[in-house]
Amino acid sequence: TANARTLRTLRRPEALHQTRVAIRRLRTGFKLFEPAARDSEFDRLNAELKWLAGELDQARDLDVMLADTFRPAADRFHDQEGLAELGKRMHATRAKAYDRALKALDSPRFLTLTLDLAAWLDSGVGRDPAGPAGEPIGRFAPAAMERLRRQIKRRGRGLTKLSPELRHKLRIRAKRMRYALEFFGDLYDQAPGRDRFIQTLKRLQDALGELNDLEVARQQGLMLAESCGRPAGDTAADGARQAFAAGLMIGSRVQAQKPLLKKAERLLDRLLSDKPFWRD
Repeated sequence: TANARTLRTLRRPEALHQTRVAIRRLRTGFKLFEPAARDSEFDRLNAELKWLAGELDQARDLDVMLADTFRPAADRFHDQEGLAELGKRMHATRAKAYDRALKALDSPRFLTLTLDLAAWLDSGVGRDPAGPAGEPIGRFAPAAMERLRRQIKRRGRGLTKLSPELRHKLRIRAKRMRYALEFFGDLYDQAPGRDRFIQTLKRLQDALGELNDLEVARQQGLMLAESCGRPAGDTAADGARQAFAAGLMIGSRVQAQKPLLKKAERLLDRLLSDKPFWRD
C-alpha cells in the first residue's frame, strides 16, 4: 500500500516496479506457507492478488521495453525513418497502461482486498497449534527449500532448448526460492555457503528475467508492427516505416538471446552443484 501511494503520486517506473515486487513477495508467501495458512479465505485472497498483479503487468512490460529495447535502438538507429513515430506510439500505449494500473489501485476492489488481507492476518490464520502451523520453523523451512530446489532442477532440464513459456516457469521458481531465502534469512545467516548460493541464485534470476523481457519485447514488437498505421489513421507508407522500425528494434535485441541462454545454463549448473546450506 505504501508503494501504491507512491505510484499514485509519482507515476514513475520504479514506483510501479516496487508495487509489483511487493505483490509478488506476498503471493510467494501465500504459496510458501500454504500448508499452514490455507483456510476458507485463502484461495479468494490469492486470486485477488493475482488480479491486481495482472492490472499492473502491461505498464511494467512497456516500461522495460522502452528502457531496454526502444532507447538502445533509438541511439543506434537514430536516423531510421518511422522510429520516432513508433516511440510516440509506445509512449501513448504506456500512458494508457498506467491509467489502467492506477484505476485498479483507486478501485473499491483494491480497497476491499487491502482490508480483507489485514483482517485475515489479524484473525490468527495458521495459529492452530494442532495444525501444520504448529510445526517448528526450523523443520518447515528446510523442507520448503528442498521442494523449491527440486522444482528448479526438474524445470531447468535442457534449459537452452526450453520454450519461452517453460523458461518463464523456471524463472518463477527461482524468484520464489530467492524470496523464501529472505523470509527464512535469520535461520541461516551464519550458514557456510549461504552467500555464494544466494548470489548465484540472484544472477540466475536476473539472466532468466532478461530472457523473459526479451521474449515480451519480441511479442510486443510484433504486435506494434502488425498494428502500425491502422489505429492512428496514418498512411500506409507511415505504417510501413513504423513496422520496419519495430522489426529493426526487436531484431537488434534478439541477438542477445543465445549468450543469455548459455549464461543461465552455467548459473543453473553451479546452483545445483553447490551443497544446499540449509541441510546443516
